[in-house]
Amino acid sequence: MIGSICGLRSPVAVAVSVLACLLAAVPAEARKLCSISGCSDMAGTLQSEIKRQLNQQSFGYEHETVAAISEEILQVAGLRPNFVLIRTSDVPNAAAVIVDADDGSKVRVLAYNPGFFDEFVQDRKWWIYGIMAHEIGHHVQGHTLLPGGSKPPTELEADEYAGFILAGLGASRDKSLELWKEFPPQGSSTHPGREDRLAAVGTGWERWTSRYGQRETPEAARETAEFLFPDSDRRELAFAELAGLSPAQLRIGRNEIFARHGYAFDSPDLQAHFGRFSWYRPRGKSVALSSVEKANVELFQAAEGRGSVRAAAEFIFPDSSRRRLRRDEVARLPKGQLRIARNEIFARHGYIFNARELADYFGRKSWYQPLSSSVRLTPLENANVQLIRSFE
Repeated sequence: MIGSICGLRSPVAVAVSVLACLLAAVPAEARKLCSISGCSDMAGTLQSEIKRQLNQQSFGYEHETVAAISEEILQVAGLRPNFVLIRTSDVPNAAAVIVDADDGSKVRVLAYNPGFFDEFVQDRKWWIYGIMAHEIGHHVQGHTLLPGGSKPPTELEADEYAGFILAGLGASRDKSLELWKEFPPQGSSTHPGREDRLAAVGTGWERWTSRYGQRETPEAARETAEFLFPDSDRRELAFAELAGLSPAQLRIGRNEIFARHGYAFDSPDLQAHFGRFSWYRPRGKSVALSSVEKANVELFQAAEGRGSVRAAAEFIFPDSSRRRLRRDEVARLPKGQLRIARNEIFARHGYIFNARELADYFGRKSWYQPLSSSVRLTPLENANVQLIRSFE
Protein backbone atom coordinates (compact mmCIF):
# COMPACT_ATOMS: atom_id res chain seq x y z
CA MET A 1 0.00 0.00 0.00
CA ILE A 2 1.13 3.56 -0.66
CA GLY A 3 -0.18 6.87 0.63
CA SER A 4 -0.63 8.67 -2.71
CA ILE A 5 0.77 9.52 -6.10
CA CYS A 6 -0.24 12.89 -7.54
CA GLY A 7 -1.11 14.04 -11.01
CA LEU A 8 -4.09 12.18 -12.50
CA ARG A 9 -7.24 14.12 -13.34
CA SER A 10 -10.72 12.85 -12.51
CA PRO A 11 -11.32 9.10 -12.93
CA VAL A 12 -13.53 9.78 -15.97
CA ALA A 13 -10.55 11.28 -17.73
CA VAL A 14 -7.97 8.77 -16.51
CA ALA A 15 -7.50 7.17 -19.93
CA VAL A 16 -6.44 10.46 -21.49
CA SER A 17 -4.92 12.20 -18.50
CA VAL A 18 -1.35 13.43 -18.24
CA LEU A 19 0.53 13.34 -14.93
CA ALA A 20 0.79 16.90 -13.66
CA CYS A 21 3.64 16.61 -11.22
CA LEU A 22 6.94 14.85 -10.72
CA LEU A 23 7.75 12.26 -8.07
CA ALA A 24 9.78 14.90 -6.25
CA ALA A 25 6.58 16.74 -5.43
CA VAL A 26 5.14 13.74 -3.58
CA PRO A 27 5.42 14.07 0.23
CA ALA A 28 8.23 11.99 1.70
CA GLU A 29 5.87 9.75 3.70
CA ALA A 30 4.00 8.90 0.47
CA ARG A 31 7.12 7.81 -1.39
CA LYS A 32 7.13 4.37 0.16
CA LEU A 33 5.67 1.49 -1.82
CA CYS A 34 4.34 -1.19 0.54
CA SER A 35 3.62 -4.73 -0.61
CA ILE A 36 2.43 -7.67 1.45
CA SER A 37 5.95 -8.38 2.70
CA GLY A 38 7.31 -4.89 3.43
CA CYS A 39 7.96 -1.34 2.25
CA SER A 40 10.63 0.19 0.03
CA ASP A 41 11.30 3.48 -1.73
CA MET A 42 8.96 3.96 -4.65
CA ALA A 43 10.74 3.53 -7.96
CA GLY A 44 10.72 6.63 -10.13
CA THR A 45 9.38 4.80 -13.16
CA LEU A 46 6.18 3.59 -11.47
CA GLN A 47 4.39 6.89 -11.91
CA SER A 48 5.06 7.12 -15.65
CA GLU A 49 4.24 3.43 -16.07
CA ILE A 50 0.81 3.97 -14.50
CA LYS A 51 0.17 6.86 -16.86
CA ARG A 52 1.34 4.94 -19.93
CA GLN A 53 -0.77 1.87 -19.27
CA LEU A 54 -3.88 3.78 -18.32
CA ASN A 55 -3.55 5.66 -21.61
CA GLN A 56 -2.72 2.63 -23.71
CA GLN A 57 -5.05 0.00 -22.21
CA SER A 58 -3.10 -2.80 -23.90
CA PHE A 59 -1.72 -5.46 -21.63
CA GLY A 60 -1.41 -8.97 -23.06
CA TYR A 61 -2.33 -12.44 -21.86
CA GLU A 62 -0.75 -12.28 -18.40
CA HIS A 63 -2.91 -9.24 -17.61
CA GLU A 64 -6.01 -11.25 -18.51
CA THR A 65 -4.83 -13.98 -16.11
CA VAL A 66 -4.33 -11.54 -13.24
CA ALA A 67 -7.67 -9.88 -14.04
CA ALA A 68 -9.37 -13.28 -13.88
CA ILE A 69 -7.75 -14.01 -10.49
CA SER A 70 -8.90 -10.61 -9.21
CA GLU A 71 -12.42 -11.22 -10.45
CA GLU A 72 -12.51 -14.63 -8.80
CA ILE A 73 -11.40 -13.15 -5.47
CA LEU A 74 -14.06 -10.45 -5.66
CA GLN A 75 -16.74 -13.00 -6.55
CA VAL A 76 -16.22 -14.75 -3.21
CA ALA A 77 -17.25 -11.62 -1.31
CA GLY A 78 -19.78 -10.46 -3.89
CA LEU A 79 -17.93 -7.21 -4.57
CA ARG A 80 -17.27 -5.15 -7.66
CA PRO A 81 -13.71 -3.99 -8.43
CA ASN A 82 -12.92 -0.48 -7.20
CA PHE A 83 -9.44 -0.40 -8.72
CA VAL A 84 -7.61 -0.73 -12.03
CA LEU A 85 -4.79 -3.19 -12.71
CA ILE A 86 -1.33 -2.02 -13.75
CA ARG A 87 1.61 -4.29 -14.56
CA THR A 88 5.07 -3.09 -13.59
CA SER A 89 8.43 -4.51 -12.54
CA ASP A 90 8.64 -1.77 -9.89
CA VAL A 91 6.81 -3.96 -7.36
CA PRO A 92 8.17 -7.31 -6.10
CA ASN A 93 4.79 -9.06 -6.41
CA ALA A 94 1.73 -6.81 -5.99
CA ALA A 95 0.85 -3.58 -4.20
CA ALA A 96 -2.28 -1.51 -3.64
CA VAL A 97 -1.66 2.08 -4.74
CA ILE A 98 -3.80 5.20 -4.39
CA VAL A 99 -3.56 8.06 -6.90
CA ASP A 100 -4.72 11.57 -5.91
CA ALA A 101 -6.62 13.28 -8.72
CA ASP A 102 -6.43 17.03 -9.24
CA ASP A 103 -10.09 17.42 -8.28
CA GLY A 104 -9.49 15.74 -4.92
CA SER A 105 -10.93 12.34 -5.91
CA LYS A 106 -8.98 9.09 -5.65
CA VAL A 107 -8.02 6.49 -8.24
CA ARG A 108 -7.19 3.06 -6.86
CA VAL A 109 -4.55 1.01 -8.65
CA LEU A 110 -3.45 -2.59 -8.04
CA ALA A 111 0.09 -2.85 -9.40
CA TYR A 112 1.50 -6.31 -10.07
CA ASN A 113 4.76 -7.77 -11.35
CA PRO A 114 4.02 -10.08 -14.31
CA GLY A 115 7.31 -11.91 -13.81
CA PHE A 116 6.26 -12.99 -10.34
CA PHE A 117 3.01 -14.41 -11.66
CA ASP A 118 4.73 -16.23 -14.52
CA GLU A 119 7.12 -17.83 -12.04
CA PHE A 120 4.63 -18.99 -9.42
CA VAL A 121 1.22 -19.34 -11.02
CA GLN A 122 1.65 -23.06 -11.66
CA ASP A 123 3.64 -24.21 -8.63
CA ARG A 124 2.37 -21.98 -5.83
CA LYS A 125 -1.20 -21.18 -6.71
CA TRP A 126 -2.38 -20.26 -3.21
CA TRP A 127 0.55 -17.86 -2.80
CA ILE A 128 -0.77 -15.96 -5.80
CA TYR A 129 -4.32 -15.86 -4.50
CA GLY A 130 -3.13 -14.94 -1.02
CA ILE A 131 -1.04 -12.00 -2.22
CA MET A 132 -3.79 -10.71 -4.48
CA ALA A 133 -6.48 -11.13 -1.82
CA HIS A 134 -4.34 -9.26 0.71
CA GLU A 135 -3.75 -6.31 -1.62
CA ILE A 136 -7.37 -6.25 -2.81
CA GLY A 137 -8.32 -6.26 0.86
CA HIS A 138 -6.43 -2.98 1.32
CA HIS A 139 -8.55 -1.40 -1.40
CA VAL A 140 -11.98 -2.79 -0.50
CA GLN A 141 -11.48 -1.98 3.19
CA GLY A 142 -10.42 1.57 2.45
CA HIS A 143 -6.87 1.29 3.79
CA THR A 144 -5.38 3.07 0.80
CA LEU A 145 -7.42 6.16 1.68
CA LEU A 146 -5.84 6.43 5.12
CA PRO A 147 -2.79 8.70 5.65
CA GLY A 148 0.60 7.43 6.68
CA GLY A 149 0.99 4.26 4.60
CA SER A 150 1.08 0.71 5.96
CA LYS A 151 0.59 0.03 9.66
CA PRO A 152 0.39 -3.30 11.51
CA PRO A 153 -3.38 -3.03 12.28
CA THR A 154 -4.33 -2.50 8.63
CA GLU A 155 -1.94 -5.23 7.49
CA LEU A 156 -3.63 -7.65 9.89
CA GLU A 157 -7.06 -6.64 8.57
CA ALA A 158 -5.89 -7.36 5.03
CA ASP A 159 -4.43 -10.70 6.18
CA GLU A 160 -7.76 -11.66 7.76
CA TYR A 161 -9.57 -10.71 4.57
CA ALA A 162 -7.17 -12.88 2.58
CA GLY A 163 -7.79 -15.86 4.88
CA PHE A 164 -11.54 -15.43 4.43
CA ILE A 165 -11.18 -15.31 0.64
CA LEU A 166 -8.83 -18.31 0.48
CA ALA A 167 -11.30 -20.43 2.44
CA GLY A 168 -14.07 -19.34 0.08
CA LEU A 169 -11.95 -20.38 -2.90
CA GLY A 170 -11.45 -23.84 -1.41
CA ALA A 171 -7.94 -23.62 0.05
CA SER A 172 -7.30 -25.81 3.07
CA ARG A 173 -6.21 -24.12 6.28
CA ASP A 174 -2.61 -25.30 5.82
CA LYS A 175 -2.48 -24.09 2.21
CA SER A 176 -3.95 -20.75 3.23
CA LEU A 177 -1.14 -20.22 5.75
CA GLU A 178 1.79 -21.29 3.54
CA LEU A 179 2.61 -17.83 2.22
CA TRP A 180 2.60 -16.17 5.64
CA LYS A 181 4.88 -18.84 7.12
CA GLU A 182 7.67 -17.40 4.97
CA PHE A 183 7.53 -13.92 6.52
CA PRO A 184 10.05 -12.85 9.20
CA PRO A 185 9.17 -13.60 12.83
CA GLN A 186 9.85 -10.03 13.95
CA GLY A 187 7.51 -7.19 13.08
CA SER A 188 8.34 -3.64 12.04
CA SER A 189 6.74 -0.22 12.19
CA THR A 190 4.75 -1.06 9.04
CA HIS A 191 4.19 -4.83 9.18
CA PRO A 192 3.38 -7.19 12.08
CA GLY A 193 5.38 -10.29 12.97
CA ARG A 194 4.78 -13.76 11.56
CA GLU A 195 2.73 -15.23 14.42
CA ASP A 196 0.28 -12.33 14.50
CA ARG A 197 -0.16 -12.55 10.75
CA LEU A 198 -0.72 -16.29 10.80
CA ALA A 199 -3.33 -15.80 13.51
CA ALA A 200 -5.12 -13.15 11.41
CA VAL A 201 -5.20 -15.38 8.32
CA GLY A 202 -6.47 -18.24 10.44
CA THR A 203 -9.22 -16.03 11.88
CA GLY A 204 -10.39 -15.12 8.39
CA TRP A 205 -10.30 -18.75 7.29
CA GLU A 206 -12.34 -19.83 10.31
CA ARG A 207 -14.82 -17.02 9.77
CA TRP A 208 -15.63 -18.37 6.31
CA THR A 209 -15.79 -22.04 7.30
CA SER A 210 -17.91 -21.39 10.40
CA ARG A 211 -20.43 -19.59 8.22
CA TYR A 212 -20.42 -21.67 5.03
CA GLY A 213 -18.74 -24.95 5.96
CA GLN A 214 -15.35 -26.47 5.30
CA ARG A 215 -14.08 -27.94 2.09
CA GLU A 216 -15.58 -31.31 1.26
CA THR A 217 -14.09 -34.48 2.68
CA PRO A 218 -13.65 -37.46 0.29
CA GLU A 219 -16.72 -39.05 1.84
CA ALA A 220 -18.81 -35.92 1.35
CA ALA A 221 -17.54 -35.59 -2.22
CA ARG A 222 -18.67 -39.15 -2.96
CA GLU A 223 -22.12 -38.45 -1.57
CA THR A 224 -22.34 -35.17 -3.47
CA ALA A 225 -21.76 -37.01 -6.74
CA GLU A 226 -24.88 -39.08 -6.03
CA PHE A 227 -27.11 -35.99 -6.31
CA LEU A 228 -28.03 -33.77 -9.23
CA PHE A 229 -28.52 -30.93 -6.74
CA PRO A 230 -26.79 -31.83 -3.45
CA ASP A 231 -28.16 -28.78 -1.62
CA SER A 232 -31.73 -28.59 -2.95
CA ASP A 233 -32.88 -29.20 0.64
CA ARG A 234 -30.96 -26.15 1.94
CA ARG A 235 -31.31 -23.36 -0.64
CA GLU A 236 -33.77 -22.26 -3.27
CA LEU A 237 -32.52 -23.12 -6.73
CA ALA A 238 -32.49 -20.63 -9.60
CA PHE A 239 -34.31 -21.41 -12.81
CA ALA A 240 -31.08 -20.94 -14.76
CA GLU A 241 -29.62 -23.94 -12.92
CA LEU A 242 -32.13 -26.21 -14.62
CA ALA A 243 -30.81 -25.22 -18.05
CA GLY A 244 -29.57 -28.16 -20.06
CA LEU A 245 -31.45 -30.80 -18.04
CA SER A 246 -33.38 -33.44 -19.93
CA PRO A 247 -36.99 -34.22 -18.87
CA ALA A 248 -35.69 -37.39 -17.19
CA GLN A 249 -33.09 -35.41 -15.23
CA LEU A 250 -35.70 -32.88 -14.14
CA ARG A 251 -37.78 -35.74 -12.78
CA ILE A 252 -34.80 -37.14 -10.89
CA GLY A 253 -33.91 -33.72 -9.49
CA ARG A 254 -37.44 -33.20 -8.23
CA ASN A 255 -37.76 -36.64 -6.68
CA GLU A 256 -34.38 -36.67 -4.95
CA ILE A 257 -35.87 -33.99 -2.68
CA PHE A 258 -38.43 -36.58 -1.55
CA ALA A 259 -35.88 -39.40 -1.51
CA ARG A 260 -33.81 -37.62 1.15
CA HIS A 261 -36.77 -38.01 3.50
CA GLY A 262 -37.12 -41.73 2.77
CA TYR A 263 -40.11 -41.51 0.44
CA ALA A 264 -41.04 -44.99 -0.88
CA PHE A 265 -41.49 -44.71 -4.64
CA ASP A 266 -43.96 -46.77 -6.64
CA SER A 267 -42.21 -46.23 -9.98
CA PRO A 268 -39.68 -49.04 -10.68
CA ASP A 269 -37.24 -46.66 -12.37
CA LEU A 270 -37.15 -44.33 -9.35
CA GLN A 271 -36.82 -47.32 -7.01
CA ALA A 272 -33.86 -48.58 -9.04
CA HIS A 273 -32.22 -45.15 -9.32
CA PHE A 274 -32.31 -44.20 -5.65
CA GLY A 275 -31.84 -47.76 -4.46
CA ARG A 276 -28.24 -47.60 -5.69
CA PHE A 277 -27.29 -45.00 -3.09
CA SER A 278 -26.26 -45.76 0.48
CA TRP A 279 -28.04 -42.67 1.87
CA TYR A 280 -31.49 -43.71 0.59
CA ARG A 281 -33.66 -45.46 3.20
CA PRO A 282 -37.31 -45.92 2.04
CA ARG A 283 -39.63 -45.50 5.01
CA GLY A 284 -43.09 -44.64 3.66
CA LYS A 285 -45.30 -42.18 1.81
CA SER A 286 -45.60 -39.47 4.45
CA VAL A 287 -42.81 -36.88 4.30
CA ALA A 288 -42.65 -33.29 5.52
CA LEU A 289 -40.87 -30.87 3.20
CA SER A 290 -39.43 -27.55 4.29
CA SER A 291 -40.46 -24.31 2.63
CA VAL A 292 -37.20 -24.33 0.66
CA GLU A 293 -37.83 -27.86 -0.56
CA LYS A 294 -41.42 -27.05 -1.52
CA ALA A 295 -40.24 -24.06 -3.54
CA ASN A 296 -37.72 -26.23 -5.37
CA VAL A 297 -40.31 -28.91 -6.11
CA GLU A 298 -42.53 -26.23 -7.64
CA LEU A 299 -39.61 -24.95 -9.70
CA PHE A 300 -38.95 -28.41 -11.11
CA GLN A 301 -42.65 -28.92 -11.84
CA ALA A 302 -42.80 -25.59 -13.66
CA ALA A 303 -39.82 -26.55 -15.83
CA GLU A 304 -41.29 -29.99 -16.55
CA GLY A 305 -44.78 -28.68 -17.28
CA ARG A 306 -43.71 -25.87 -19.58
CA GLY A 307 -40.94 -27.81 -21.26
CA SER A 308 -38.67 -24.92 -20.35
CA VAL A 309 -35.39 -26.80 -20.75
CA ARG A 310 -32.59 -24.96 -22.47
CA ALA A 311 -30.41 -26.60 -25.05
CA ALA A 312 -27.24 -28.17 -23.70
CA ALA A 313 -25.49 -26.71 -26.73
CA GLU A 314 -25.58 -23.31 -24.99
CA PHE A 315 -23.08 -24.57 -22.42
CA ILE A 316 -19.53 -25.84 -22.57
CA PHE A 317 -20.28 -28.03 -19.53
CA PRO A 318 -24.09 -28.14 -19.12
CA ASP A 319 -23.79 -30.10 -15.86
CA SER A 320 -20.81 -28.42 -14.18
CA SER A 321 -23.12 -27.39 -11.33
CA ARG A 322 -24.23 -30.96 -10.69
CA ARG A 323 -21.18 -33.20 -11.06
CA ARG A 324 -17.44 -33.03 -10.61
CA LEU A 325 -15.66 -32.42 -13.88
CA ARG A 326 -12.82 -34.72 -14.93
CA ARG A 327 -9.33 -33.40 -15.55
CA ASP A 328 -9.16 -35.00 -18.99
CA GLU A 329 -12.30 -33.26 -20.29
CA VAL A 330 -11.13 -29.88 -18.98
CA ALA A 331 -7.64 -30.39 -20.41
CA ARG A 332 -9.09 -30.79 -23.92
CA LEU A 333 -10.54 -27.28 -23.96
CA PRO A 334 -8.67 -24.49 -25.75
CA LYS A 335 -7.64 -21.59 -23.52
CA GLY A 336 -10.35 -19.32 -24.88
CA GLN A 337 -13.07 -21.71 -23.73
CA LEU A 338 -11.63 -22.34 -20.27
CA ARG A 339 -12.57 -18.88 -19.02
CA ILE A 340 -16.09 -19.27 -20.46
CA ALA A 341 -16.49 -22.71 -18.87
CA ARG A 342 -15.45 -21.35 -15.47
CA ASN A 343 -17.68 -18.31 -15.62
CA GLU A 344 -20.78 -20.13 -16.87
CA ILE A 345 -20.88 -21.69 -13.39
CA PHE A 346 -21.34 -18.17 -11.98
CA ALA A 347 -23.67 -17.18 -14.83
CA ARG A 348 -26.17 -19.90 -13.88
CA HIS A 349 -26.70 -18.07 -10.60
CA GLY A 350 -27.32 -14.78 -12.41
CA TYR A 351 -23.91 -13.26 -11.65
CA ILE A 352 -23.53 -9.76 -13.14
CA PHE A 353 -20.18 -9.62 -14.93
CA ASN A 354 -18.00 -6.52 -14.99
CA ALA A 355 -15.89 -7.77 -17.89
CA ARG A 356 -17.63 -6.54 -21.05
CA GLU A 357 -16.76 -9.62 -23.11
CA LEU A 358 -18.32 -11.94 -20.50
CA ALA A 359 -21.41 -9.75 -20.14
CA ASP A 360 -21.85 -9.76 -23.93
CA TYR A 361 -21.23 -13.51 -24.25
CA PHE A 362 -23.70 -14.62 -21.58
CA GLY A 363 -26.15 -11.89 -22.55
CA ARG A 364 -26.71 -13.80 -25.78
CA LYS A 365 -27.74 -16.96 -23.91
CA SER A 366 -31.47 -17.55 -23.51
CA TRP A 367 -31.09 -18.90 -19.98
CA TYR A 368 -28.94 -16.11 -18.56
CA GLN A 369 -30.68 -13.65 -16.25
CA PRO A 370 -28.29 -11.09 -14.65
CA LEU A 371 -29.49 -10.75 -11.08
CA SER A 372 -26.71 -9.89 -8.64
CA SER A 373 -23.02 -9.19 -8.19
CA SER A 374 -23.10 -11.52 -5.17
CA VAL A 375 -23.65 -15.24 -5.74
CA ARG A 376 -22.90 -18.28 -3.60
CA LEU A 377 -21.49 -21.44 -5.18
CA THR A 378 -21.91 -24.93 -3.85
CA PRO A 379 -18.79 -26.84 -2.74
CA LEU A 380 -19.05 -28.91 -5.94
CA GLU A 381 -19.21 -25.79 -8.09
CA ASN A 382 -16.25 -24.27 -6.25
CA ALA A 383 -14.28 -27.47 -6.90
CA ASN A 384 -15.06 -27.26 -10.62
CA VAL A 385 -14.07 -23.59 -10.71
CA GLN A 386 -10.72 -24.45 -9.16
CA LEU A 387 -10.16 -27.36 -11.56
CA ILE A 388 -10.82 -25.20 -14.60
CA ARG A 389 -8.64 -22.40 -13.17
CA SER A 390 -5.71 -24.83 -12.82
CA PHE A 391 -5.65 -25.21 -16.63
CA GLU A 392 -5.98 -21.50 -17.47
